Amino acid sequence: MAAEASASVSVLLKSRVAILGERRGDDEPNNGTAKPFGCLATQAKTWSKAEPDVDEEGQVVISAMDCESWKVNNRNVSDELLGKILLFAESGNIFSPARADVTRFAARRSVNKFMSKRPGEEKVEKVITTLDVMGREGLRLFPVLFMSLIIVADSSVTAARFPESENGMVYRFIEGLGHKAFLDRTLAFFPMIVQQEVITCQMDAERNIQYQTKHKFSNEAAEDEFSQKNTSPKKKFVKASYSASPTKKSSSSMSPLAPLTWKSEIPVFDARKVDFDFSDVEGSMTRCPTYTKEVPIGSCVCVTYTASAMQTGDNPWKLNFWIRNVILFATP
Repeated sequence: MAAEASASVSVLLKSRVAILGERRGDDEPNNGTAKPFGCLATQAKTWSKAEPDVDEEGQVVISAMDCESWKVNNRNVSDELLGKILLFAESGNIFSPARADVTRFAARRSVNKFMSKRPGEEKVEKVITTLDVMGREGLRLFPVLFMSLIIVADSSVTAARFPESENGMVYRFIEGLGHKAFLDRTLAFFPMIVQQEVITCQMDAERNIQYQTKHKFSNEAAEDEFSQKNTSPKKKFVKASYSASPTKKSSSSMSPLAPLTWKSEIPVFDARKVDFDFSDVEGSMTRCPTYTKEVPIGSCVCVTYTASAMQTGDNPWKLNFWIRNVILFATP
């Protein structure tokens, strides 16, 4: 398998996730901004309309990473490093959605009405409902960051991705595939908090999740030094191949939750030679030098981000992961 280092091989996993619990009572104290927590047997879904791959038994093939997959893709990823990352639960106001207690979070609701005009269209009134995921202590809500581990499948953090389409979107992002059980838990964590049984996130058919800035449309302004044309297809990293178990089954004036814009710099902290202390993530980031190049495909990184669900008019709910920082732990 190592000989086919340039081949793209699917990871085969069968996942069964059941989230059980009882909804909190409606009489629980609530200040009107936090939605009551309730457990939903649901996960955020991909936006892709592609039919999922199935195995010979008709079971959906799910892409994810396990410890062996990390080492196949990146020889610089050690068991010790993976252990530290996967055991991370929280540090200050930074949380792992895969290990966090959902009862400690709530969704703050806001509604905005404004006149909008997309290129080539008439002005129309838009109503956008936003549910920001925040920390919760009693009735007090406070902004938090989440941190997730991915192997990078595509990255455009040093400059915004600028498409050829006249009405395409310009934004910065990083995307990749998460660790197997942690990915399932993350996709279940956020719908439980925002209480939406049907919600999509920026995840493709292979379950690469995208963490992004706010966008602009490419014909709103001329291309400038903040953007780059990049229309090449997304690069694929090599994934380990194995079968499922035989058992069937920013600025201080900016709101802490405000998404970065497409012009904003996304700090990339180079932790490859730093003794990173996961009990003090913010302190450890200050000891990391800045990585100034584009993050290589196949790198092992943690992404910090805020999360919010949005609905425009009566359209379906969408889950957004707004990138804040990237912590680089290993390059291929």
